[in-house]
Amino acid sequence: MKTISIITPEIAKEKRQAAKNPPLPSATDIAETCAVNMERSKQFDENIKTLARRGVIETVIKELEATGFVGAWKQAEELASATDEEIAAFNAAWEAIKPYIDASPQEQQRRNERDAEKYMKLQEEQKAENTPEAVQKLKPCPFCGNGGEIRKNNSPEKALYEPKCSDIACGGGITRPYGTQEAAIEAWNKRK
Repeated sequence: MKTISIITPEIAKEKRQAAKNPPLPSATDIAETCAVNMERSKQFDENIKTLARRGVIETVIKELEATGFVGAWKQAEELASATDEEIAAFNAAWEAIKPYIDASPQEQQRRNERDAEKYMKLQEEQKAENTPEAVQKLKPCPFCGNGGEIRKNNSPEKALYEPKCSDIACGGGITRPYGTQEAAIEAWNKRK
């Protein structure tokens, strides 16, 4: 037999009141929370020492310490369990972005303008790779109907070609690069 519970106006009022005034945690709950936080605090201190021994950049360690174990214990734990290669990559990435972090607002603005100019120049170079013959071979974008284009990505190893929609707002494209322009055209034209 199925039990049906009926909520009377009085019961609904009691439930609303309980939601507004939740019960206080018990002494046991508070003690358990304190014990967990003490353990996390100890582990955080150990992880900070481990990071220093393993050569993590001092600025990062100071930032973690300043944030404290409540805000950064998980990040410290993950970084402490990283491989040596991952830590080396992390340090390299940190060094690469450090000038951006430490720069004054004016320097950041100048750097952003230079980066934007470089990006626009790169975009123009990539579009220059779209010979009229290649563009004629491309079918329209399956999403918006506009034309497609092949962007050349000059990686250090070799040139890679990526088919994209010519309308930036559309965003249609194939994220996998191809070794030749012909392969990129063929992949783009197979889409439906």
